Amino acid sequence: MNDFSMPIPYKELDEGIKLSIENAERLIKDAKILYDNGCYSSASFLAIVALEEEGKAAMLLKRLLVHKDIPKKQWDDRSEFKNHKRKLIAAQEAISKYRKLRIKVGSKRWKQVHDGSRQILLRTKR
Repeated sequence: MNDFSMPIPYKELDEGIKLSIENAERLIKDAKILYDNGCYSSASFLAIVALEEEGKAAMLLKRLLVHKDIPKKQWDDRSEFKNHKRKLIAAQEAISKYRKLRIKVGSKRWKQVHDGSRQILLRTKR
């Protein structure tokens, strides 16, 4: 990706989508290990962060589809890409709306990330 003082061109957002999903996959893998070893709170935390990564991928795809660059100011501390609630909402919307993201990432891969997060969160909810 670009230097953060410059806007990120929409043509480079594919890479961000790929990295977000890879990060989500890694977080789910780690969360499963923690869960299997009785570290339920830590597993839940990583599962939530994985969902945020899924949401970030959905937000990037939305920009990519409309050919919209991301201005530098949107990477600042209070941007939509740093807002936990907005990323979680985007992840939820991605489940039903972003068929194109599931196609781009691969339906099986997308399902593993999302279902992995949900399973850990549902198991640890007491």
